Amino acid sequence: MSDDQGRGQTTKGIWSSLCLKNKILILDCEGTDSKERGDDRHKFENCSSLFGLAMADLLLVNMWTVDIGRYTASNYGVLKTVFEMNLKLFQQECAKKILFVLRDFNPKSDNKEKIQELILNDVYNIWKEVQKPEKYKDYTPDKFFEFEFFTIPHYFYNNDGFNEQVAVLRNRFEKDTENYLLIHSNQEKNVLAQDLNIYCSKIWNTILTDKDLNIVYFL
Repeated sequence: MSDDQGRGQTTKGIWSSLCLKNKILILDCEGTDSKERGDDRHKFENCSSLFGLAMADLLLVNMWTVDIGRYTASNYGVLKTVFEMNLKLFQQECAKKILFVLRDFNPKSDNKEKIQELILNDVYNIWKEVQKPEKYKDYTPDKFFEFEFFTIPHYFYNNDGFNEQVAVLRNRFEKDTENYLLIHSNQEKNVLAQDLNIYCSKIWNTILTDKDLNIVYFL
């Protein structure tokens, strides 16, 4: 995004890339507050977010630190729908990791521990509102998800700090690093490369045809 060219949507749909070195498939979903999609944006937001969660061992949730404590700006409505439909459609049995990446974080004015506490408290409150299948009715979010937090300074006002933190986060995708982000991943449940297209299509079609999501096909 560049002010010289005007502000607008930078990612449309879901893009994929492959890191051959670490054998990681990366999905980049468009933002959840796009004016380009107009009044129908919530349908695709729910669809793409649920697809990402169903597919991924690790889901990165980008959040602007200044938006913490707000409902819509923090995407809590999307999170509630994603939690609920993930339980309904995919009967998740293995833990996934959700990494909240807090952008424009300023340690001089922002308290990371307090922010983490606030977000986790919100997540648990959202979870209480989720309609759960009977066998999951007494489960708490930690039965399904591991939650982590990572802060990144402002790109313009602390560019050196921004680049340093991005490098730290990138390094955590290396298998030999101490804080390897995918250590929780169950390799026995991996999908073979030749079956990936079928696997993705089944998940996508399951989401599209669920009447509770009321999703139309955009792409």
